[in-house]
Amino acid sequence: PQRQDYKLSEHKTEYQTPQAIAEHFVFCSLCWRSVVRRPLEKKTPLCHLHDLPSSSPEFRRRARLKKRVEALTLQLLESLPSLGQIKSEPNRKLTDYLQDLCLSPSSPLPHLVQYLHSLTLPPLNLPIDTPQNILQALEHPIYQDKLPPHIREAWDFHFTDRGLHFKLNYLKIITAEAWLQAEADNKHGGKRR
Repeated sequence: PQRQDYKLSEHKTEYQTPQAIAEHFVFCSLCWRSVVRRPLEKKTPLCHLHDLPSSSPEFRRRARLKKRVEALTLQLLESLPSLGQIKSEPNRKLTDYLQDLCLSPSSPLPHLVQYLHSLTLPPLNLPIDTPQNILQALEHPIYQDKLPPHIREAWDFHFTDRGLHFKLNYLKIITAEAWLQAEADNKHGGKRR
């Protein structure tokens, strides 16, 4: 039977506070960066870097990479120790382990380490010495000056909260490595004949 009262409202309201907005960030469907999902929104929004027409070559290229990224993410999750395993090891802090994953030259996530270190070079010179700075580097670039004040506040809350509880970024770190690895594997030269 078709019951109209079971149907979700199509009216898209907005979240009331910056904290509520920040709690509803999701991954861009074409990368690892965070995007605000509106209430009752059915599709995952795209970040400002990948907000492209679906007919554009770059959009189609990244969409083709999604299956490879999903497979790489699963491989990484299976090969890396779980957060529970890290916590149970004596003399090992979880935050230190995650920072090493992002920054150490011996990290099992080489593409992510290379990407983050590239952001510390000129002209960007982003500091990546704290969990909050690492998180900001992972979200780079965010054009704060072009955002409404309540969205800027949501980003500030996101960085503060996720920086203090850095373990919440574990999946983002692994997803970023998967995207960067898939992109590196699928680079090719100029025109083919």
